[in-house]
Amino acid sequence: MVKDQFINVTIRGRFLFGVCSLQKAIYHFNFEKLDWQMLFDFLLEYPKGDAVKDLCLWSDKQSECIPFCIMDDKPYEECLFEFITKQQYNYFKSIYKQVNQEICEIIDLIDQIGTCSLYGGVRDGSPMSLEYLNRITKILDSNRIEKPELENFNNFTYKYANNDRAVWGEKIDINIIELILNNNKESAKQPIWRYNA
Repeated sequence: MVKDQFINVTIRGRFLFGVCSLQKAIYHFNFEKLDWQMLFDFLLEYPKGDAVKDLCLWSDKQSECIPFCIMDDKPYEECLFEFITKQQYNYFKSIYKQVNQEICEIIDLIDQIGTCSLYGGVRDGSPMSLEYLNRITKILDSNRIEKPELENFNNFTYKYANNDRAVWGEKIDINIIELILNNNKESAKQPIWRYNA
């Protein structure tokens, strides 16, 4: 099971694995021609955040963009969003209406990886985030989607969960993120995200 291989990978590393899994699924289901830039920009604020307080801010702001929050029958004005604009709301709703349930579920699970342990200690290694990660890999397996290469995440590990900072991990440099996301055979078709410096 992938979660056993990720037991010493930081939460930021697990989150990034989820984003890479989403990318694999997008290519597998032939959704790469949709405009994914804003969603990936929002998601990737998480692993490159400076401190745990940045992750809490991400939870307050960017996680409003996930399908669980967007795919409601209520109009934007009744959804009580605090951060995303109506234009952003319309963008996300348009994307999610054009994709399948698997893509939406992976996005929601990525959010869960990043937020499930935010307001409690993680010296237990955050087993819940591993469960959400495992659910993503089950979606990949059931659809015969190749998983991201595990060795790409070997640099995001910790030895001991003796403090919360170790488990959260250090921020991941955006250039490393871009290298991981764009260094695969699918991205040669049509890159779905580029870092805009």
